[in-house]
Amino acid sequence: MKILQPFGICVIVAYPCLNEGKILLDAEEIKDYLLSRKNLIDYVVFSGGECTLHRDYLIDSAKWCKEQGFNVKVDTNGSNPNLVIEMIEDGLIDYVALDYKYPDLPNEYLKFHGNSMLRWHMEQLLEYMISNNVPFETRTTIHPEITDEEKANKILKELEKWGYKGTHYFQFFNECPETLGNVNQSPRRFRTEDLIETSFKVEFRNSKNNDKRG
Repeated sequence: MKILQPFGICVIVAYPCLNEGKILLDAEEIKDYLLSRKNLIDYVVFSGGECTLHRDYLIDSAKWCKEQGFNVKVDTNGSNPNLVIEMIEDGLIDYVALDYKYPDLPNEYLKFHGNSMLRWHMEQLLEYMISNNVPFETRTTIHPEITDEEKANKILKELEKWGYKGTHYFQFFNECPETLGNVNQSPRRFRTEDLIETSFKVEFRNSKNNDKRG
């Protein structure tokens, strides 16, 4: 069982993102909930928005979780590599999910997120975790009108070049009442069969066929 603790703001605006910046519970309510289910929970997940924007609260909360015997997972877009690395080295993070949003194409991050430095920050964290055998996964949200098969294959090629050995997850966008970019479901099917073969596992989330490779 995993418990998600959302943080309501993010350093970027991802068009398919459905997070509206709402925090539903305060810290004490969350702690009481966790303690009441202490033997049932495998991981406490700090998600977003972007949880690394809240440095002090994230560190204090992760310390509390570790003191209570919980494993800690952090979901991040990699925009604050120094904080994540610091927490890993301090034993406060057990697992990381890194959003590999777009391939390294000219102005891709600038086009969708208004900040070309995000790619460089993400690469810093990716390189550190690969070099230090940190337990982590990479993941990309797929919307055929934003990240098509060509871009997805470029991401896979880049991960091969980095020497990635974990699992990469392609998460298919599911239409919901409202997203930050007012993105609708694409009428075009994403062709998973067009993806290249890789030395690491590739799996698909939110896919009708629940595809798996590797």
